[in-house]
Amino acid sequence: MTTRVWGARMKITKISAYQVDLPLHEGSYNWSGGKSISVFDSTVVRIETDEGITGHGEVCPLGPFYLPSYAAGARAGIAELAPELIGRDPCGLDALNRHMDARLKGHPYVKSALDMACWDILGQAAGLPVCTLLGGRFGEDGILYRAISQDAPEAMAARVAGYRAEGYRRFQLKVGGDPDTDIARIHAVAEKLETGDVLIADANTGWLPHEAMRVVRAVRDLDVYIEQPCLSYEECLSVRRHCDHPFVLDESVDGIEMLLRGHADRAMDVVNIKISQLGGLTRARQARDLCVAMGPCHDHRGCLGRRYRDRRHCPPLPRDPRAIPLHRDRFQQLCYRLHRRGCPPTPRRPHRRLGCAGPGDHTARGGAGRAGDRGGLNGGTRSAMSEGYPLPASEAEVARLRMQSDLFRGDAESMLDRIGVQLGWRCLDLCCGVGGITDLPSRRVGLNGEVIGLDADSWKLEVARDWARMNLLDNVRYIQGDAFDTGLTPASFDLVHTRFALGVIPNGVRMLDHILSLVRPGGVVFLEEADIGTLLCVPGHPAWDRAVDAMTRVFDQVGADLELGRKLFGMLQRGGLRELRVRPCVHALRAGEPMMFHIPTTLEVMRDSVLSMELMSAPEMDRVLAELRRHLSEPETLMISFGMIQVAGRVPGK
Repeated sequence: MTTRVWGARMKITKISAYQVDLPLHEGSYNWSGGKSISVFDSTVVRIETDEGITGHGEVCPLGPFYLPSYAAGARAGIAELAPELIGRDPCGLDALNRHMDARLKGHPYVKSALDMACWDILGQAAGLPVCTLLGGRFGEDGILYRAISQDAPEAMAARVAGYRAEGYRRFQLKVGGDPDTDIARIHAVAEKLETGDVLIADANTGWLPHEAMRVVRAVRDLDVYIEQPCLSYEECLSVRRHCDHPFVLDESVDGIEMLLRGHADRAMDVVNIKISQLGGLTRARQARDLCVAMGPCHDHRGCLGRRYRDRRHCPPLPRDPRAIPLHRDRFQQLCYRLHRRGCPPTPRRPHRRLGCAGPGDHTARGGAGRAGDRGGLNGGTRSAMSEGYPLPASEAEVARLRMQSDLFRGDAESMLDRIGVQLGWRCLDLCCGVGGITDLPSRRVGLNGEVIGLDADSWKLEVARDWARMNLLDNVRYIQGDAFDTGLTPASFDLVHTRFALGVIPNGVRMLDHILSLVRPGGVVFLEEADIGTLLCVPGHPAWDRAVDAMTRVFDQVGADLELGRKLFGMLQRGGLRELRVRPCVHALRAGEPMMFHIPTTLEVMRDSVLSMELMSAPEMDRVLAELRRHLSEPETLMISFGMIQVAGRVPGK
């Protein structure tokens, strides 16, 4: 080890580059679009200094057709930059990177090997492993994953057992080809998995959006991550918004700006950070720290490649087991999960469809309610709150609630961002139904925060708990209770939210006083209620008019107020809340969008009420529903949704 006098400025005296062929043990590596490679063309950089310390770095592009980088280009760029770095201090990494950026625009992969070699020098000069300089190590090694090269479905599935025998439990399946074949690939490999295995379907940008949506729909009942389905960020985002699976961005993540954009758009649950794509360890460290700051919790996913024996080059494992374990592979890839769903990783459960919660499972954590929260002790009974509610339990009601939630999901995200939900907050989603918005604050409050969903109906809560398990919402729990008298500790929540409850549940407005009592001084009340005044179908149709009339009459019968949304602002203002925020939400819908069938689905759920009130006969109702669905399926039909009015305000006292 070289001892260095700190304060003295070290200088780079020589830079050399070496080309190294790395043949693949398996012969070839195949991925989307028919791309294949049999030998990696790697470039190793050697930087010498005036103090006798020498550092090494490496860049190894995956051929010239994967990312905007290629091996000969790396060497040409290094030759261009090297003279500009002679005499520079290799330990001043931020200054060195700014100088490289000034002397060579773009081409981050060229700079990554040079930056890596300088980190090697810094570690030797400080007498510390690079992992310590980057933040420290947690544990002695890390879990790797194994890529399964693209092949026939049966051949890919057959490789799982062999890789598992080598110690791998995480499998990255290379897809991104023909959608039907990819669906078969994912199903075939999933059948070979055992408890504790993890499966990632990595399309490497190979699908068009409509192909990706076909695949995610066809594997919806499988426990699989979907990775970088399409070429552009915007295409991936559109798929993400139609996808129930954990979602990974990889090739799109080319800088800090994209991380910030993806976080703002809620575009991913996991992000892969490639050292060469960002320009080296210096920029990758910044991205890592940003991920830790933005994500409530991070679970790790291993990377391809071998473990490095030289501990100077072993990347850091986090100082805290709840942060991101960090590994390195041959492609200089750091993998992080911006995991909204909690850590440590949950054991993999058998594949199940929504609504199949196991017997005796009472919360998303599998535990009882917090002491003093009596709302979790009501067993399987229905409270008086749900009596008279016109939308009874059924599979159609679950579908209706889901399509409604999906439509207004982005609106809820926007208001939560405006409110500024913080790490550590305790949030309540009152009348949460089959999940409500509980996943949205879950990402924001982190492991030290908590989200409670409360509803009167045990059947809805069972669906919600199964959904929470599938989405790994480990900081969310669901309890049964009466929204008029929850039994929850007064002034114990930072945020209380409810949607379509005050206006639909009989005498629902009476809940407001209880809601206000649950929020701590300075906390936030967030209400979302309907305003049917915007509901419209163009062109009109007699079946539409008949369905809407029957639906509103059923709601009128139970005392619902379908125009409560427009009254919320005044109600909260009179209640003394401050910093009121108001946001109207209305959506234009066309054929093919799930919410187009919200009205016929709602009427179907109300069938018993409609028939008992003699608003229609059974044959007439069947005819109206059939005609309305046909009309809403026509390409020229436009539907304007009912309005959802959002109002949020702070409880005074802080």
